[in-house]
Order: sequence, then C-alpha cells, then structure tokens
Amino acid sequence: MGAGAAVGGGAGGLELATRLGDKLGRRKKAAITLVDMAMLKSGDELLIPDNAYGPGKDLARQELSRWGITHRFYDPADAAALDAMIG
Repeated sequence: MGAGAAVGGGAGGLELATRLGDKLGRRKKAAITLVDMAMLKSGDELLIPDNAYGPGKDLARQELSRWGITHRFYDPADAAALDAMIG
C-alpha cells in the first residue's frame, strides 16, 4: 500500500489524493493538503521547518488561516528555539 493510500485509508484515499493533485496541479501539494485536512482542525497551530517543501509553506501561508489554523516557521538547526516554541 502506498503512502497516499495509507493516509487516505485505502485505495479510495489514493484516488482522492490523485484527483486533488490533478486539480491543484501538483501531486505533492495535494498529498500535503490531504494530510492537513485529516489531521488539523480550527484552533490548531502548525510548526513548519523553514526549509520545508515550498508549496507546503505556500499552503500554510495562503490556506490554513482560512481553516482557522495558525502556523509558525522555525529553523530546524536551532533545537533550543524549537523547544521554546513548543513550550
């Protein structure tokens, strides 16, 4: 079973990810979107490494706020800063 199928709950999830990828024009962005939709809810905050996949960062900047989800970028080489962000 591929990663998309595992995230989506089987072959139907993979089909959904594929259709989202066709619509968005990038399968990777569709996979990121699918995981975000499944795992996050309004009021959540997402910590994203500043060297993350570009379209994934764009999704956070442009879409997550519409879902009521905040985000912050962090330097993955600075463990102390990440620890402070987590609390």
